Amino acid sequence: AAKALWKAGLARVCITWGEGGGYCADHRQNRRVPITPGPVVKPTGAGDAFTAALAYGYMNELTLAQTARAGLAAAALCIASAETISPQMSEEALRAVNNGSVNSE
Repeated sequence: AAKALWKAGLARVCITWGEGGGYCADHRQNRRVPITPGPVVKPTGAGDAFTAALAYGYMNELTLAQTARAGLAAAALCIASAETISPQMSEEALRAVNNGSVNSE
């Protein structure tokens, strides 16, 4: 699937597999990233949170792995909240969910 999207002109591709985590790739590398474990209260908005964190990673020039981790951490924060947009969502919370690894390799 990633190769087909590259042929369409995309530079980075991220695919989520629910409980299976995610897969992100560009023309140089690919990464499979496990989910961030945590409670599931309400899954609504998890995909939007994931996508927003991908945009954050891209705009802040994070590496592919950092961007993928940020996306999955945002999704984990989202599904742990009864709100569609978690009131806990912040850069600091993303780091905490990932044990500080959002901005490190």
